Amino acid sequence: MASRSSHAADASQSKSGSLENPSPNIQPRPNYGQAGSLTRSPSTFPVAISALDAVTVMDDYDPDDLLTKHTVSEVRTVQQRLRANAEAKQEELRLMVGERYRDLLQASTSIISIAESSKRVLEVFHEMCDIVGAAKLPCTPKRSSTSAEDEHLEALQSLSAHLKLLLDAPEHLWRFMERKLYLHAAWLFMTARAVHRTLLRGGGDADQKWQVYAIDVSEQMPIVHRQWEAISQFRVQITQKATVSLREHMISPEEVCATLLTLHLLESRPLSETLTIYLTQRSKALSFTLSHLYEHHMNGDAHASVGNGKTSSRAHKANVREIKQRLQTVLEIICGTLGTAREIFADNARANKLSMMKQTLQYIQTGSMPAAHLPAELEITTRSLLNSLPASTHFLLLPESIRSYKPYVDGTSLSSSIPQAQLDEKLDAWFTQSMSDLGVVLRRWFSALEGVREVWEIRTSSFDLIETLDGIQAEEKSRMRSFLDDHSRRQAVVVWKSALETLEMELRKHLSHAIETVRQKPDEALSDMQSIEFLFEVPSPQHSFEVNMGSLTTASSFRRYKASIERRMQGRTSLLDEVLGSVESQARSLKEDLEGMQAVDAESCALAQELRELYKSDAEALCTGLVTILEHATDTNTTDETDACRRTSLFVGQAAYKLASTSSFITTIGCDELETSKFRKLMHAICDSVMQRWMNHVLKQIIATYASTFTSSDISRQQGIASSSVTSVSPALVHVLFLLSSSLHDISVYLEPAERTDLIANSLRDFFQAVRDSIQNAEQKGTTNQTDVQHFYDMIFLRKLACEWKSRLPDVLETLDHHLAATQKKLSQANVVHLQLDVDGSIAEYLSRTQTLLSLLLPPHDIRVEMGGKTQTHDQSNSLLPCGIPAVGQHLQPAMELVKPSARFGLLLVGGAALR
Repeated sequence: MASRSSHAADASQSKSGSLENPSPNIQPRPNYGQAGSLTRSPSTFPVAISALDAVTVMDDYDPDDLLTKHTVSEVRTVQQRLRANAEAKQEELRLMVGERYRDLLQASTSIISIAESSKRVLEVFHEMCDIVGAAKLPCTPKRSSTSAEDEHLEALQSLSAHLKLLLDAPEHLWRFMERKLYLHAAWLFMTARAVHRTLLRGGGDADQKWQVYAIDVSEQMPIVHRQWEAISQFRVQITQKATVSLREHMISPEEVCATLLTLHLLESRPLSETLTIYLTQRSKALSFTLSHLYEHHMNGDAHASVGNGKTSSRAHKANVREIKQRLQTVLEIICGTLGTAREIFADNARANKLSMMKQTLQYIQTGSMPAAHLPAELEITTRSLLNSLPASTHFLLLPESIRSYKPYVDGTSLSSSIPQAQLDEKLDAWFTQSMSDLGVVLRRWFSALEGVREVWEIRTSSFDLIETLDGIQAEEKSRMRSFLDDHSRRQAVVVWKSALETLEMELRKHLSHAIETVRQKPDEALSDMQSIEFLFEVPSPQHSFEVNMGSLTTASSFRRYKASIERRMQGRTSLLDEVLGSVESQARSLKEDLEGMQAVDAESCALAQELRELYKSDAEALCTGLVTILEHATDTNTTDETDACRRTSLFVGQAAYKLASTSSFITTIGCDELETSKFRKLMHAICDSVMQRWMNHVLKQIIATYASTFTSSDISRQQGIASSSVTSVSPALVHVLFLLSSSLHDISVYLEPAERTDLIANSLRDFFQAVRDSIQNAEQKGTTNQTDVQHFYDMIFLRKLACEWKSRLPDVLETLDHHLAATQKKLSQANVVHLQLDVDGSIAEYLSRTQTLLSLLLPPHDIRVEMGGKTQTHDQSNSLLPCGIPAVGQHLQPAMELVKPSARFGLLLVGGAALR
């Protein structure tokens, strides 16, 4: 046993001796001063004396003499040789340290095995003593717990553990940074710094004084300096990577706290400064997200339109969905930043709970676990950190001062806490700036929306998202909702203003096109100007009712055909439907869009009501603009008296009337009742003005035609005709009444019954007045008795016709009675006594025979009932023939003069008669 112990001692001495006495092949390294120059101790260096002499070895030299005796090139040669020699010595030293490190490991393993063997031998000896049963156990001398050799070995093992930590630190630091464990990396860096300082001091504990064993780390192990130089560079990298990691969106509060704690411990930054860094990085992340989303939005819009420049419905839905996702991402970043900052730095006074940062600092300072357990990312100690490293058993040889190392934390310092007021101020300023940045981009996102419904949908989804977000206060949620309301209100106004402007432009465009068609191509616009022709045109089934197995079905085709028939019944000609259909469809789309503002809470109801009020004012301004457009169109054509301008004015009047009556535009555009009534009155005024001008023109032509019968040639032709031959109404009067009826039929067919009745009554009043004035003018120029008799019959016929409108034309009856009395008196003075005794009966019979021809000039059924009393009954024959049934078998005077047959006309019938 003693021999084994001696052998072990010899082995340990040999191992230690190998460290103390280096190999004889390795020359001692030169000493360097602080300035990096060579010392003046003697050495053997080959130096070149000159370029011509042979190279000799200098036993002793002085740098000053070397510089004075030799040239610069020779000194440089010496310098290069010395430098090469120094590098060779350093390489030998590195190899030597590596070999000794391996020897130390092998020696430690051997020592452990020897110690275990010795323990087993000792146990065997104790068993032998018990078996022998000696009365008294032999007193074995106690061996000292630590001999000089063991202390030397433990010192070497501790030194190797220190060196291994420095050598392995870069690899572990890279691994921690790749896993984004920046607090672990910073803690390992600070531990490596403590190890480096311990090595430079020669051992931290009393039993770790390596200088006692002739080990000078700073002199004998330059690898310590070089390894620390490599490790010290990680400080900047850890700081930069930790700072940049704060921009990540999905980072948890625990990871943020660990990152900010890294900056606080590694760079001694106050917590207020770390909060500023955190908010700055979150602002950069928000700006990057906004710019990235905006660029993606612009690139996506470039491909969202179809060939005609319009955006498809699918593209609209995709655009709304993308804006929702972008806004959700931004709101989550803002709310997540505020919530994370409060969770890390703000104390919970209600729950009597410290902030996460204070709990972590308290845990680092005291080492005791707080009441609320910290997350695993923050429960870190030097012991747990070393145990998590690969080959952690080697670090068990580190002294307790290293294994229990912890950074210095002063909990009472102002840099280790943030006042609540300062925290609230910084968070409020950051929140305000973030919402401002979001507002700039949100206006660009909203500019791609083309409907109020889309804006409202995004607003509703954003409100729902805000209610589900945590980490923000109620006041901040209210500010977010107000922010979204402002942008939604602004975009909604922009959307409907654009829609209303488009509607007005469409009306101008289609109205200009229709006016140009009516003016330049009257043949093509004939059916548009003559509603009777258009009414009786049969729509082409191939055009309106086609069966398409693709996009249109039979049912949809039938609906189109039915709609065309209904438009035809309403007098909506092609040009009118082109003008009115555009504004009606856009007004309908706008109404459907506004109906999408469905409110479920009081806040949404208030905003929806406010938007409707704003829209109502814009819609009223649009209606005023449409009235101005139609008035301008009619005023422009008033100055010109050509037929084209008259047709144009008549078309504009028809459009105005349709807008005021049967068109759905005014009911769907969204005006209130007062503005709707005002719009209809103005449109009716435009229509009445156009109709009045048109009827004045027609009456002027009709009266000119009737007055042409009073020329001197006609009077001279009638001189030889006795006055007794005049027994009925003149054909000229019947002709002009037929022209008047035809004109009224063309322009009043699309009017409502009441308005048509007013137009006919007013036209008859003007016509009766114009005929009476024309007859008076003819009588003043001088007429014959036969002419006066004819005028008398014509006036009686007009009076009979006016009696049918007794309730509407009482003034006309009075004027005609006065004129008839004067004419009859004149004829009595002229001894014209052969007038028929039953003039009224013959005129009534004549009216009954011409009532079908002049049906439009007769009052409608309701006025006749009003004149005859409400109890009067009317059968079907009275409804069709209001003036009575003509007598059969009586001689019928021709209503119009026909061309007299020539002398040869009878001969033409001879052949026909023979054939019969």
